[in-house]
Amino acid sequence: MLNPSIPLVETRHGKIVGVVQEEIHIWRGIPYAAPPTGELRWRAPQPVTPWHDVRQADCFSCASWQDITWCRELGGGDPGNFSEDCLYLNVWAPAVRHEPLPVMVWLHGGGYTIGAGSLPPYDGQALAKRGAIVVTVNYRLGHLGFFAHPALEGEEALGRQVCRDMVFTTLGYVVMQAQQRIGEPCWRYWFDYVAEAEHNTYANGACHGNEIPYVFDTLTRAEPTCHYVNENDLAFASQVADYWVNFARHASRTRDVLHGPVRWPASIRGRDRLLRIGLNKLAGFKVENRFMRARLALFKRVMKHHVSLE
Repeated sequence: MLNPSIPLVETRHGKIVGVVQEEIHIWRGIPYAAPPTGELRWRAPQPVTPWHDVRQADCFSCASWQDITWCRELGGGDPGNFSEDCLYLNVWAPAVRHEPLPVMVWLHGGGYTIGAGSLPPYDGQALAKRGAIVVTVNYRLGHLGFFAHPALEGEEALGRQVCRDMVFTTLGYVVMQAQQRIGEPCWRYWFDYVAEAEHNTYANGACHGNEIPYVFDTLTRAEPTCHYVNENDLAFASQVADYWVNFARHASRTRDVLHGPVRWPASIRGRDRLLRIGLNKLAGFKVENRFMRARLALFKRVMKHHVSLE
């Protein structure tokens, strides 16, 4: 950091200057790879060409080409302008940093077809205020990012096909097993809180991705929750965000419990433990052992011939 009062930093590619908002330094639209256009279309990312002047990092970059209506309705909001030149990232960090801070990197969802790191639910301001550095990333979507054909790059074309529904649905469990094999603790959770105004809409509980504005503490910015959240919803979101920053700051081989409203123990091989975040749509936290054991056993039996789960 060249000057703690100015968001000016020197990277390996050149100097960048961002903006300051509420004692948080923000750098938007930092290139992490060369524009994937022309001869680089459908190819592996290539290094950025260094720049000599100070680069302004005060505006979000373009998102990858996608269905804007679909993203507005289900992807978290308006992704803004589109371009093939979309390989950029954004950083939020406390303006005053007396010690190394945990870094939280977010790769947005959207079925590999919609989304952007600049969407309101992924704003890193609230987590940065808790003492974390937050990075959100744009990447190529749809055919621009996952088009596979033998004429492209041989085996790499096959590698692009791993992002399929089957692998997506099993990825969380596979990652947990891999972490346990190398001795790294893993924390699992089941999210089932629903904003009080949405109890009738989500009669069966929270849906996929509903926890994101709680993790980022962005309920007042995310659509559609920003129109009807109340103080109880905001208080619960604050507790969830605290858990995530505690994870980033303290999770390690020597720390197998995270502190919060309840102690959140790591999931240990042979003893499947998780934290229920929200209890039947209501605020609350509860640690459970072997949660949904029968469902997991069936899942493993069905999937064992398709993907390694051990």
